[in-house]
Amino acid sequence: MSFRLRAASVIAKRRIFESCLSPGYYIAQAVGLLLSYFLISGFVSSIDSSGFNYLLHPLYELIGRSLAGAFGPTFIEKLFAEGPFQFVFYVSFVPVFLYLSLSTVFRFGLEKKVGAIELLAYGPVDGTSYFLAFYIKNVVLTILYLLALVLFLSAAALMNNLVLGPAFLYAMVVIFFMALLLYTLSIL
Repeated sequence: MSFRLRAASVIAKRRIFESCLSPGYYIAQAVGLLLSYFLISGFVSSIDSSGFNYLLHPLYELIGRSLAGAFGPTFIEKLFAEGPFQFVFYVSFVPVFLYLSLSTVFRFGLEKKVGAIELLAYGPVDGTSYFLAFYIKNVVLTILYLLALVLFLSAAALMNNLVLGPAFLYAMVVIFFMALLLYTLSIL
């Protein structure tokens, strides 16, 4: 068992290093942070004397009307009751999540096509440690991005005089465990 964990940790370190060298991970992070910036600035522009009114900003008007049409106006009130951060957190996590999931699937398919997986499976590692390595890579890179996103959103909250409420903390836990579940499905 320790041999399998050792092999998984070695492969995971190599995959993390490769991901940190490739520009795709940083582009996905930049897209996510840029989305969060636009959503927070739009929310600040949508605040009037009576509170949040999504009709004041064109971006939030589009978002508000589509969400109200799909889920009803009560959903919008609950979603933005503590500020934009719960919605922003979900939206800005999507690019990094898609990048990590798709890169894992494509990388696995490419290595299967070349025959590297069969070579590893009959050699120094087995299939379980190989899958575990990809899972560890995705978890570590997700934690790094979530920390960067929380720091960015905290700074945005301080600069715009907004508050990160308890729903934001709940959203952090939910998105992390949901990502773990979906990474497992993308690897299998």
